[in-house]
Order: sequence, then structure tokens, then C-alpha cells
Amino acid sequence: MARRRMIDPNIWQSEDFSKLSLLAKLLFIGMFSVADDYGKGRGKPVYLKSTIFPYDDGMRLTDVEKALSEIGSNMSVTFYAHNGSDYYRMDNWDKWQTVDKPQPSKIPDLEQFANDSRMSSEQFANDSRLKEKKGKEENIKENKEKEDAHEGAPLSKNFIPPTEQEISDYCREKNYTHVNPAAFIGFYESVGWRVGKNKMQSWKGSVAGWENREMEKRGLSPPGAVAPPLDEGDVRKWQRE
Repeated sequence: MARRRMIDPNIWQSEDFSKLSLLAKLLFIGMFSVADDYGKGRGKPVYLKSTIFPYDDGMRLTDVEKALSEIGSNMSVTFYAHNGSDYYRMDNWDKWQTVDKPQPSKIPDLEQFANDSRMSSEQFANDSRLKEKKGKEENIKENKEKEDAHEGAPLSKNFIPPTEQEISDYCREKNYTHVNPAAFIGFYESVGWRVGKNKMQSWKGSVAGWENREMEKRGLSPPGAVAPPLDEGDVRKWQRE
């Protein structure tokens, strides 16, 4: 079992560490917290996910692979492989960790197998990016299959469903007071972000329509409404007056 590790306060001022995403930062700290007494550990993404984030069921393996790619590109970590297994080594381990009476390591040393595969940080990052690209392609294929299973036009490539905050901000900007952002999102999520049989193209336009319908229900005039034109009899009456 790994011993307690020290987190040097200087890590928070490190420019390299600052380049990592929040997940990559947590993963990096997790990697040296579970490393053995020589700063080495098992490097397979699925193992690191299950060891460092055992209760985060919603976390995708592709997220971990992307975080490892960031770590490989920015931090002093060497990734290597031996007999089909992936490992990592913290290159500056002795600088940041003090271990009394280190226990024998079960992780093979990189120097013990010169003929085996060794991945530099850049190579590991490239390998992770390839895995990430493959994962994205699989997700795109899966989403397309889901789209094909529904009626209506496919999702617009440029359409991104809004958040409640975005809707609230837009309503504040337009002085809309009859749109409930949570109800708006709940409704359109239930119908697959469709307007009729077509995929929504502009959520702002739908917000405006929602505002108008809510005002009409209350007998109010929608913003920007134009009065109906007067007929000829009305014009004559107005001229006489």
C-alpha cells in the first residue's frame, strides 16, 4: 500500500501545473499519491480511473486519457511499457518526496528492458490523442445512430443547447419576464430540442416565441407587437374627429 505523500505548496505556482485542466491536476496528484516508494506506478488509464476515481461513475475513460495526454505534455513524467503493461515514473520524485526505508518496488524499472517500448511525454501525448480521437469518432457514430432512430432533421452542427444561466441572461437583456429557464430546457429536452418536426436552429428565437405565448395566455401584448391596420371606415371616422 502506498504511503502518505507530500504536496509541495509550490505546485500551485508552477506554470507547467497551471496548464493542466482541473481533471488533469487531480489525476496528477492522484498519480504521485498512489505511486510506490520510487515514484513508479501502473499507467493504464482504466486502472488509474478505477484507483483514483472509484466512485465517479459518470467519468468517461476518454476524459482520463485526455488528462493523461495533458500530463504527458506538461509534467516531468515518463511513460513506458513492458510485456503489454503500461507504467509511469515521476522523474523528479526524489526532489519532492522523502521516503525512509523504501519498500521493494513491484514495478519494473525502465532501464531494465532497453529493447522494450518506451514512450516520451510527447509520444504518450500523441498516443493518448489518437485514443481520444478514436473515442470521439465512436461518440459521433453513436450520436448519429441515435439521431437516425428519430424522425426529423439531424442536429445542426452549430447548435448547442443553452444553459439556464444563458437563458436567464438573455431574458434579462431582452426584458423577458415570462420565461422560466428550467421549464424551457425541460420541455425542449423532452422533445429532443425540436420545434415541430425540425431540429431547433436558434434557441434565442424559441425563447422569444415562448415569451410571446406566455404573454398571450395572460391577455398581454407581446413585445414589439404591431396594432392591426385600420379599415377605411375607421380612417373616415378618425378624420371626422
